[in-house]
Amino acid sequence: MTIDVHSHLYFPRYMEMLRERKQLPRSVTEAGIERLIILPQEESGESVGGRPIDPDYWTVESKIGFMERSGIEATVLSLANPWVDFLEPGKASSWARQLNQDLEEMCRTFPGRLYGLGVLPLQDVSASVRELEGIAGFRWVKGAMIGSLGAGKGLDDASLNPVWRKAEELGLVLYVHPHYGIDTRHFGTQSYALNFALGFPFETSIAVARMIFSGVLQRFPKLKMVLAHAGGTLPYLAGRLDGCAKSYCPGLQESPSEQLRRLYYDATAFHGPTLKGLIAFAGISRIMFGTDHPFRKDPAAIYQSFEDLSSEDQHAIRNANARSLFGI
Repeated sequence: MTIDVHSHLYFPRYMEMLRERKQLPRSVTEAGIERLIILPQEESGESVGGRPIDPDYWTVESKIGFMERSGIEATVLSLANPWVDFLEPGKASSWARQLNQDLEEMCRTFPGRLYGLGVLPLQDVSASVRELEGIAGFRWVKGAMIGSLGAGKGLDDASLNPVWRKAEELGLVLYVHPHYGIDTRHFGTQSYALNFALGFPFETSIAVARMIFSGVLQRFPKLKMVLAHAGGTLPYLAGRLDGCAKSYCPGLQESPSEQLRRLYYDATAFHGPTLKGLIAFAGISRIMFGTDHPFRKDPAAIYQSFEDLSSEDQHAIRNANARSLFGI
């Protein structure tokens, strides 16, 4: 049995909102092609004019079809970015509550095939704590997907401590996923492709490194946190982080490497040598299969990246680790 822990969907209610919006993010249809426009450079003409989307992006039937074609028996499903980050706190809170209820119902309709990661209105910390409490009462939703900006000041912002504390207390999974990339001026005229190829993993790396160096992960050592896209660049720059911590952060009680080894990672690396490096760093028990569907339509590269591993290690990545972490 293969469990996909990195899989997205724009829920129907959410798509209706995006289609009605006149400002970013929004969905537009031109010449019969629907495009999702999220980032400013997509609208300004600096980059491709939004991402073409089809029913794979918003219908659960398409998701189930993809799973059946790809040998995936269960999926941990999350709303795709930008979640509710762009809404004012009050609206974000009410939308998060409705979307999380929608997700629980969607998963209930396909019991044992779909599980969920909800959304948190991190602009409102108190509301986020309440959402975590609500998620803990669900059967099929197992935690929440969060972006890198938190309440707007990064995930190391002290105001988010109640969120980390509550997630740790309830044993819920928090999945860190990029959304904005980094300053695209560094990428020249082809910024769109490089923002996904480089900007997204760098965004995750910076956000979590700030949590490490600020002491957040030391204060909440039992936090169940998964890093998207094989951890960005963090597992591969851990030695450099350790050296900088020794030189500039003498008060840090645990090295960055020690803290990173407590976290979890998806295997969405698309590259065998990269995955082997992650295994060598974090250990096989911390890594789980993920497709990044529908943004990646074909999981062949994911399967190929671990085909040289032992059958025991493949089973751990494809099934056992996700069952243990998510309580499936």
